[in-house]
Amino acid sequence: MDYKNLFRKIERNLRTIERSNDLLATLAEILRRLVDDFQDDLGLVGGRIYDRKGSSYVLKREYPTPRAPKDFKVPATYPPIRELVEKGYVYTPARRRGRGRADRGQRSA
Repeated sequence: MDYKNLFRKIERNLRTIERSNDLLATLAEILRRLVDDFQDDLGLVGGRIYDRKGSSYVLKREYPTPRAPKDFKVPATYPPIRELVEKGYVYTPARRRGRGRADRGQRSA
């Protein structure tokens, strides 16, 4: 991997991300850029943004293609959510995607 080129690309992206008073919009833009601009470098193919509501996390944005149902939520006890809380991110290698997915979670009423 060409780390020098990767860091230049990261710096360029950080400078161009529009900051907004709307945190969700800013996070969605960061997610879009990570997937679009670093797919080849880091193997990123998609991501989700969740918001904690009580004892669950509600999906707010999904990129590139929304697949989960509207108002999709998962309990805070779901293993990938626990990992997210502990580490700050969840990375699922391509070979594991699709197994035990959160898409099997719950819908809100």
